[in-house]
Amino acid sequence: KIKKVSGGYPANLIIKNMSFELNSGDLLFVIGPNGSGKTTLFKLMLGLLKKKSGDIQIDDIDGSKIKVEDFSKKIAYIPQQHEPVFDYTVKEMVLMGRTCHLGMFSVPSKEDVKKADEAIEFLNISAFKDREYGKLSGGEMQMVLIARAICQQAKIIIMDEPMMNLDYKNQRAVLSAIELLLIQGYIIIMSTHNMIHTGFKKAKVLLIKEGANAGFGKAENILTKNNLEKVYDVPMDVVKTKDSQGKTRFICIPL
Repeated sequence: KIKKVSGGYPANLIIKNMSFELNSGDLLFVIGPNGSGKTTLFKLMLGLLKKKSGDIQIDDIDGSKIKVEDFSKKIAYIPQQHEPVFDYTVKEMVLMGRTCHLGMFSVPSKEDVKKADEAIEFLNISAFKDREYGKLSGGEMQMVLIARAICQQAKIIIMDEPMMNLDYKNQRAVLSAIELLLIQGYIIIMSTHNMIHTGFKKAKVLLIKEGANAGFGKAENILTKNNLEKVYDVPMDVVKTKDSQGKTRFICIPL
């Protein structure tokens, strides 16, 4: 639950009076222009930035009162881009998701390794589990980071533009992974500029403009010509169609 949250940086209040609520199995697309505050909102939700006012609750508990080690068991973050410092293998990267479950001087147990193997199997990436993570394609890296989040066992996953620069095959792989997680009750929050990806059943959309909530609700109610023109400040056509699987797709064309 995000309740009237404002925050950002000391000299620049970016998010203003933001409110929305999500439940188990919800998928939220955060949509807005570059610089509108999407990443700042994520940082506030993750506790990386301090909010100036309002409440951020997880399971009805004030997020600021949750211990750091417990907070990481509830929320996982998948960045837009990730460059490894060392030559870790894919399995080692996934196993890092267990860090929040270990003591300061502990090493992963057999159970931790099992959790990593299960996450790898779940996403069907066993074929490259022994490869060097830094030499994977962008799509493969995204799948590894999702596997790491699953291994972390956090039921809320925040993704910052996970589809950026991915080809169609890798986009489909990531979207398929998201579908599986939603079935298991995960809450997925992701920013995107591509409205066509909002075709998930019961998908919700949060429109952001200048750090404020410009619309929140079902995709079909929020992704309208009027709403998007106000948010992006450009004339726009919005085409709503059905794909071969019966999903509603939104195609937005700036004029």
